[in-house]
Amino acid sequence: TAAALDKLGAVSTAERTYAAALERAPGEATPLLALVNFLAQHEKWSAAAERLPQLLALAEPPQLLVATIQAKQVEAAAAAQALAATRILATAQAAEEVRAEAVARTTEAERVTAHIRAQITEETTRLIEADRAAAAARAAAAASGEKEP
Repeated sequence: TAAALDKLGAVSTAERTYAAALERAPGEATPLLALVNFLAQHEKWSAAAERLPQLLALAEPPQLLVATIQAKQVEAAAAAQALAATRILATAQAAEEVRAEAVARTTEAERVTAHIRAQITEETTRLIEADRAAAAARAAAAASGEKEP
């Protein structure tokens, strides 16, 4: 039977056997308790939680088993929230890394832009000075009656 299958390691088959026994006698406590205890022994808490309404509908619900299943539901919810929080934190950290990289690239771009502007200003100043020198040379040549250089 289901217990023998469980001992042989055929857990899935044992679970199906316990479930089939419950389907054959849906209002009886024994097959329900056998299935839920099996699920608890194998730490299949979500499957056990699905049976909570049936357990609570029993004339004498197994309080310890019900409390254990409910505690496991709370633990699972807390674990899911912790996982979600961890993922959110990881996403936030990744976003911060991207932001820091963007700041670094922006700073580098600003440095390069400032360097280019300085070079343009220097070259413009050099060209203006060269133009002024050429104009002065032309003026001096014109004043002395020489040909323009």
